Amino acid sequence: MRSYPPTASPTIAPSPSPTPTPTVAALPGINPCRVFAKNPMCSPLPPSPRIAPQSAAWVALQAQPGHAPQFADLSIAASGHDDASEPVYVSATPAPSSIDLPLVCNGSDWAAWSCKTFHAPSMVTLPPGAKIEGNEDGHLSLLTATAEIDLWAAHIAQDGMHVGGAGSCPYGGDGTNCSGSTATNIATSVGGSDPATLASVESDPHGVLPYAIAFSALCAAHEFVYPATASDGSNTDAFPACKGHLGAGQRPPEGARFFLDLSDDAVDATPNPPYAKALLRTIDREHFGGMIVDTNWVGAAGLAAQYRRGDWAPFEREAGVTPGGDVRLPFLTAGIDLRSSLRFCASGDCR
Repeated sequence: MRSYPPTASPTIAPSPSPTPTPTVAALPGINPCRVFAKNPMCSPLPPSPRIAPQSAAWVALQAQPGHAPQFADLSIAASGHDDASEPVYVSATPAPSSIDLPLVCNGSDWAAWSCKTFHAPSMVTLPPGAKIEGNEDGHLSLLTATAEIDLWAAHIAQDGMHVGGAGSCPYGGDGTNCSGSTATNIATSVGGSDPATLASVESDPHGVLPYAIAFSALCAAHEFVYPATASDGSNTDAFPACKGHLGAGQRPPEGARFFLDLSDDAVDATPNPPYAKALLRTIDREHFGGMIVDTNWVGAAGLAAQYRRGDWAPFEREAGVTPGGDVRLPFLTAGIDLRSSLRFCASGDCR
């Protein structure tokens, strides 16, 4: 969902040496907030979230012309090669069959700048079976013993792993401004859930994911708010629903937090299946909400959540869709009107 290179290549400038000793040594596992706890996505919503003055207008924009706002379906592919697969691999203890590759960052000014600015390593270790995301993003994340390494527009050549952008997120910080991403720059694992996490959450009648869910927006601003450090909102300029909304404040910025102004009880009273209720509880006002971290520049309607690859068959059966292959798992909202219940905050922490 990101494009390389950007419209203007930044000037390469000296950067400080990365901090050699992480403050947290444990691997993040399936809850990256263990090591990026300072990021707003890891904090529940405040008791009285501060609502953006443009909230209602921003909600209305998250729809195709003539249609009500909605959450876009989750794109799922068992192969891990679609745009929503967000491939993440643990390489803290490399296996004997792991592959060490030099990281080649000099393919463009942007690649060289991002690798230097975001402290990309000189070598990367690919665990057995690791695959690069199969679309133009060419994304890959590696969880090491001390940091998450994010690679973008990656491909393997004879002289090493070539990238269009890369960086390292040391554990213990807030995960921002260190991955080379164009959106929040928090480590990609935050906001994305694998099937095991969602299965454990939906089995609890009161279960929620342990952080705000990452979403992309149909219409996003050229501006951004913390924890975002950049925006690719220009990707949405040509969409019919977004035309005529180019001025400041007319589209939600990347980094903006939103939530359902509903209680857990109201969510539980809807006829949605357990997995959908778990997602809805996560983003209601009693818990974490969601955050815009990217743009739907492929034209998907609504606010789209992105999830990692895996075995989604149980949830596909709950949703009534055919398991396997490239299917779509609905973010069901039966009994909920997003036009009246969705609220945008002016900042990433709603304070």
